[in-house]
Amino acid sequence: MGTRNVISTSFGQGKFQVTLQAFTTDNHGICAFLTGGELPHTGGVVLANPYLKDDGSYSADMWINTVPGHKDTEIGTKIAKYLAITTKQTVSLTCGIHIDHASMEEIQQIFDNCMHVAKKWVEEYI
Repeated sequence: MGTRNVISTSFGQGKFQVTLQAFTTDNHGICAFLTGGELPHTGGVVLANPYLKDDGSYSADMWINTVPGHKDTEIGTKIAKYLAITTKQTVSLTCGIHIDHASMEEIQQIFDNCMHVAKKWVEEYI
């Protein structure tokens, strides 16, 4: 039976803190949960499956399911694709980040923190 681990990392402060927690399956896929803001929840799910392109670089096929009225998968898509391409594994990412009446600057801060937490998670994983 393969090794299974849960790796959890956070980035940011206060309502801008995001957490990426992921269950790894010995190079057979990653099941992750990206939460943060004032109300962590399930706002959508992204499935990313990496593949090798003809030019030798990687991309990922994406499947996205969003809870009606939620926009969590906008950042979830970027994070799932990044994780899939970087780890070369299929990634299932459930995401839910909420800040009441967020301004464009606050949304950008959350996006930036999500990318930072994903990079930090990959550093711990690899």
